[in-house]
Amino acid sequence: MKKIITAIFGYTFYKNKRSLRVEIESFGKQHFPVSFSGLWPTFVSRLTRRISSKGSWPYIIIGIFLFLVVGQVFQPDFLRVINLTDKTAKDLIDQRIGNLAAIFSITMVVIGWLISQVSIKESVSYQLLFTETFLYPIFYFILTLIGFLMLCSLLREEQWFDLGASVISAMYLIIFALAAVAILFTRLIKAIGTAFFFQSLEKQVMKEMNRIAKPVIVTKKSQSLYLDHCRKMGFDSGIKFGMDFSTYQTVKVNIGEEPVLTKDEKENLFFAFAGRQTHRIRDVKMGILQNEIDKLELKDTNYCKQLGIGTVISLNYSPFYFSANTAAVKKIEKSIKAVYSFEGNKQAKIVSTPYLEELQRRFERDVAEGKKEQVQMALDIFHKIFQLENQIHKNC
Repeated sequence: MKKIITAIFGYTFYKNKRSLRVEIESFGKQHFPVSFSGLWPTFVSRLTRRISSKGSWPYIIIGIFLFLVVGQVFQPDFLRVINLTDKTAKDLIDQRIGNLAAIFSITMVVIGWLISQVSIKESVSYQLLFTETFLYPIFYFILTLIGFLMLCSLLREEQWFDLGASVISAMYLIIFALAAVAILFTRLIKAIGTAFFFQSLEKQVMKEMNRIAKPVIVTKKSQSLYLDHCRKMGFDSGIKFGMDFSTYQTVKVNIGEEPVLTKDEKENLFFAFAGRQTHRIRDVKMGILQNEIDKLELKDTNYCKQLGIGTVISLNYSPFYFSANTAAVKKIEKSIKAVYSFEGNKQAKIVSTPYLEELQRRFERDVAEGKKEQVQMALDIFHKIFQLENQIHKNC
């Protein structure tokens, strides 16, 4: 079940409360609540995005079908509030089909006129308009409802078919459709002005920015937290002290020389990932790492390399350099290897930013045309983007 939720809604469960990723999630929810929303907000956001898109028709059809099937098979009490005779049900269903068709026709005419009054007549503005007003799902809902009512009318003479339950179920759906049309008209009226376009554009741009920001925050902050934990365990940063693990060289910064490590020094490198192909770090169990390193009772100077979630680990990557390759280190080698979990080094998904690109194009054009009001609205959105970027630099 957890794998299904992760695949559909992008939410991941973590068992180890002292893991690096759990710390990042806690930090993110505190400082970047929009980017690190929990399971329920993520579910609602993705569901809303899918339903409001033009590809939402399968969800609408399945939803109405299930509602009518429940009325037929289980016949809940709320469908038995009104007792309908077969004759009344047969008369009503034909009337409701005509009523709903008339409502849909009038709605189309009014919506067509309202859309023609929109101040910014461009593809992106129409896309925002349809998304924010839920135009697609409302159209699909009414058309699907008409189709199912026609099917019910076709089956009304069948003995196994409870026409009365279907008519009452349809009445509930028609009331819902009327409420949805009212909401649609209200939103369309608001959408006529320029302000609505920029408000909707700002909403979509900030969604894009928060999706881009999350992996950046995770990588930067996890590296910082990992290094802090390692320092508390008794390690010093290899970068700070001129240790280049990838080439096994120490750098005398004051002179600039780069002598190669001696054979004995190379033995002190801890190859936690020896033999592993290129992978990306998914998590680090900091609690277990702490317990294992405490067993060593580190002395002298030992080095660690800065890494974090998302760090790409290549073959023979060495995260630690111990001042002495003691027998105690060998004993905990297997345990330390188990501290790190990996995921395949797949190329990171490129987050598309169509709304940000539209904002940039519109800003340049409005500046050239001298539209001060629209330029100011665009600048307000850019200011919010800058605030998010500044918050990332400040906290990570």
